[in-house]
Amino acid sequence: MVFGGDIPSGSGMSSSAALENSVVFGLNELFNLGLSKTEMIFISQKAEHNYVGVNCGIMDQYASMFGIKNHALLLDCRSIEAKPFEINFENYELMLINTNVKHSLSDSAYNDRRSVCESISKMLNIKALRDANEADLEKVKNKVTDEDYQKALFVIQENERAEQASAAMQNGDLEMLGGN
Repeated sequence: MVFGGDIPSGSGMSSSAALENSVVFGLNELFNLGLSKTEMIFISQKAEHNYVGVNCGIMDQYASMFGIKNHALLLDCRSIEAKPFEINFENYELMLINTNVKHSLSDSAYNDRRSVCESISKMLNIKALRDANEADLEKVKNKVTDEDYQKALFVIQENERAEQASAAMQNGDLEMLGGN
């Protein structure tokens, strides 16, 4: 297979997930495998795990496979269900800017961050940091390095920002959404 495109390598636009999904989708069609879209995204994720070496989640593959034009998705990675939010950018412009900052998950940094989150989740006796709040994290602050605490804090706050963003979209408040 030969692929081409003009998305800058390492730009963080989830092009690897789109490529993985395209390949599995094409093979599914070509060989009449009868795979569901959900099965296909898990195959794409396994390719990332096994061949790229990144212990990624399912978000990029899900968004690539199930994306809806003019909608944002609030994805629950535990149940693999998403709530679509229609976004009307009629009076706004969405800009994508190439900052030339390279984004690479294939180095160990992503896997290390994920490992930290899993470790702190175990300390808190929860399945994942989505089940924690900042007060919970404070309980183990003295048992982890400051760097690991900051990583977990970012994840907890990012989950809160996702909830705030979904509320803004539900209310059609794009200015609030832009402030998140």
